[in-house]
Amino acid sequence: MRWSQPSKYLKHQDIVGELTLTISGYQEEEVGSEKKRCWVLYFSETPQGLVLNKTNANSIIRLFKTDEMDDWISKRITLYTTEVQLRDEMVEAIRIRNKVPV
Repeated sequence: MRWSQPSKYLKHQDIVGELTLTISGYQEEEVGSEKKRCWVLYFSETPQGLVLNKTNANSIIRLFKTDEMDDWISKRITLYTTEVQLRDEMVEAIRIRNKVPV
C-alpha cells in the first residue's frame, strides 16, 4: 500500500508537460482542511477534478468568452504547470493555456 493515496483533485504533480481534457461538469464543494467552498471542474478523461481558482476561472472565461459555466461543458482545455509567486515563495501551479485545443 502506498503512503499517499490518489487525490480527488488534480495536483501539479499529475500533469507532465500538458494535459488536454474535456469538461464534463462542475460542482461546488468543500475543499481542503478549512472546508472552503470552491467550484470544481470535472472531466471526461479522469475522475480527478480541478479546483477552480480565480486565475484559472478567468482564463476559461476569456477562452470561451462566457462566464456561464453550463456553456463550458463539452469544451476542451489544456492544463500545464508553471511556477507562481505565493506569498513569499515560488510554487508550482496548474494553469490553463489561452488557446482552444484542436
